[in-house]
Amino acid sequence: MRSSSSSSVSRRPLKRSKSNQKAPVRKSPFTDFESYMKDKNRKLRSQFEAEASSSSLGNSESSPVVSGRGIFHGVSIFVNGHTIPSGQELKGYMLRHGGRFENYFSSQRVTHIICSNLPDSKMRNLKAFSRGLPVVKPEWVVDSVASNLLLSSAPYQIFGHSSETCKQQKLSAFFGCKSISCFKENDASDSNVRIDCEGSEKSMNSPLEPQSKLLRNFMGSDRVFPIRLDEEQKLTNSLDKVNKYEASDADSLKLSIRTIAPSDDGSFGKPTYLKHTANSDVHHSTLNDPNFVENYFKSSRLHFIGTWRNRYQKRFSNMLKGVGYGKEFVHSSSITKGSTIIHIDMDCFFVSVILRKYPDLLNEPVAVCHSDNSRGTAEISSANYPAREYGIRAGMFVRDAKACCHNLVLFPYDFEAYEEVADQFYSILHKHCNKVQAVSCDEAFLDITEYDDINPESFSSLIRKEIAETTKCTASAGIAGNMLMARLATKSAKPNGQCFIPPEKVDGFLEELPITSLPGIGHSIGEKLKAKELHTCGQLRMVSKVALHKDFGERVGDMLWNYCRGFDDRKVEVLKEAKSIGAEVNWGVRFQDIMDCEHFLIQLSKEVSSRLKECGVLARTVNLKIKRRRKGAKEPEKYMGCGDCDNMSRSITLPVPTDDVALIQRIVKQIFASFHINVREVRGVGLQMSRLERMELNRRVHQHNVLESWFLLHSKIEDEPVRVCNATDGAENVPRLQRSLSPNENSCIEKANSLTAVRTARCSTDESARSALPPVSQLDMSIIKIFQP
Repeated sequence: MRSSSSSSVSRRPLKRSKSNQKAPVRKSPFTDFESYMKDKNRKLRSQFEAEASSSSLGNSESSPVVSGRGIFHGVSIFVNGHTIPSGQELKGYMLRHGGRFENYFSSQRVTHIICSNLPDSKMRNLKAFSRGLPVVKPEWVVDSVASNLLLSSAPYQIFGHSSETCKQQKLSAFFGCKSISCFKENDASDSNVRIDCEGSEKSMNSPLEPQSKLLRNFMGSDRVFPIRLDEEQKLTNSLDKVNKYEASDADSLKLSIRTIAPSDDGSFGKPTYLKHTANSDVHHSTLNDPNFVENYFKSSRLHFIGTWRNRYQKRFSNMLKGVGYGKEFVHSSSITKGSTIIHIDMDCFFVSVILRKYPDLLNEPVAVCHSDNSRGTAEISSANYPAREYGIRAGMFVRDAKACCHNLVLFPYDFEAYEEVADQFYSILHKHCNKVQAVSCDEAFLDITEYDDINPESFSSLIRKEIAETTKCTASAGIAGNMLMARLATKSAKPNGQCFIPPEKVDGFLEELPITSLPGIGHSIGEKLKAKELHTCGQLRMVSKVALHKDFGERVGDMLWNYCRGFDDRKVEVLKEAKSIGAEVNWGVRFQDIMDCEHFLIQLSKEVSSRLKECGVLARTVNLKIKRRRKGAKEPEKYMGCGDCDNMSRSITLPVPTDDVALIQRIVKQIFASFHINVREVRGVGLQMSRLERMELNRRVHQHNVLESWFLLHSKIEDEPVRVCNATDGAENVPRLQRSLSPNENSCIEKANSLTAVRTARCSTDESARSALPPVSQLDMSIIKIFQP
């Protein structure tokens, strides 16, 4: 017995071992991938600190020290790609000289990005790639170690030595005047096309964060921190001494230009900015401007562009259709048999409009911006082609633009002139063409397919010539069989030219075209294509549609497959109805308490309500977007900018559409309260109204439904009177209409019946009057719908 029991006992562990094989794997100590990476980065930093400690002890005698600290104290680098010296060597320099080395990029911890070369896609969109951090060559680290001093990184920054990618002059050429001849079009029918090297409109923004006394002396200190109420007066008093407060793209500071007079040597000087306000108390944020929201949008270029569509729709809603000029043009064998689309885009619109008053500056580098502060962080809005030759791009800080071109001339915005020229531009387009699709205030598509007896090139030349004569600004045009190819042709034609791509030349045009030149190809898609060694449309054509669907999804895959072959089935349409209306402020938002925040939300609600009323629409859904300062984020390089933030949003859908400002304000306050955030951490607020309905249509439908339902109710009452049932009556004796109605509807019917009985009693004494009033069921409902209630 003892042996059998012992054998049974000995077999039990075997059964447990079988069950143990099916047991789940030990649970990971990390809740998600983010927590894993945080712990991994923490361990890497601990290892680096340990190595740095041992390195400083081992090389204490030879290690260069400044004031007891290494020369790279406060510097944290991230190495991107292959460099000479290698990343390991650069890490060694940081170890020995007090710096930090990050294995993974983090905009909160990294101060400098080190790389030797960047691809064209990143050069054109350097601001998004660098997250606002300076991108410098590794020679900066080596030279600093050699000189035993932290050198300025400005001469080593990539944007200062990128002549191969954006044709930027070298630093030595900045100190000499540059004369650039203006492009003159030889003839309207000339087939030669100037190639536009504009590239992307996004700038190469590489702000430099000072880390030493030498750097501060070189670049100047332009960092501004949140203002406390007790410090506000001190800062106001120091405005005359420190020119740190400048207008941004959305600043309320209004600027004007003095007449530019020639100097003694005959050259023209730079325009001088004048403040319209007499006092020195300039409002720049929510802290000290009670009308900040109103002033913000009055001076915002983005607001002008965003609200332009509504002005355009009102301006040209009743305009007569254009007339065709087919008989005035000779026939041409190059006319396409299919669709013929023209894309017209004005050249450097915001600069060209201003330069109409200053023709002597046409060949000089000129840009449009709110501020002329050489150390400022206001952003360049637009730059003409001579300025672009220096590497100046839209979105670049003024201080960086001035570093690229010391003789850059800056002008403020002139929104009245922009609106005037935009109206002239579209008046000409509508005059010549029936089908015009407005893209922006200076860009449009024209469908001239119905003019099958005209030469599209001559037609385009006529329009461009009239635009130049009327507006004193040039425009470029692209002609092709669809909207995609027409836009690409315009890009090749800039500046002040036109390009015609017939169907038989589409394949040859696209063969060597970079994929990043196609519309809709952003940074993320471009990087994926680059990783697959796909750079041109010709290479992309070799990839099957199935493979593109697998790598990019069905929608993006179809777009890539069609665009690289020049396929585009979109039609030129009139301006579509807006799907949403809103307003967003991401600059100058600094709240001290909840009262400041509520005042701002009230002003923003008024702005959005007024836009709804101007457009004649009502909205059902209210969406509030908040930018909250990310934990541990540094102050933004751009003065009063939003910086690194967490985006939050919530929405509420109303049972009925509205444009009432009081209702919108109440809802917005409720949504904001639901976030439960510290108002001091708010850096941006956006309010968007969607699910729009036309005010006239909404009112008409509402009135129609109310009137028709009222008459139909009475009609049913007269057709089938309701019996008064006793409690003993069964359900089968109750009329069908009464059983199908709700208690509320039954009460309404009873009131209606009593009203009908009273009317009948009053009319029973007069048979003639009684016969003159027909029953409601005999009324013509189509006639009733016409009357207002």
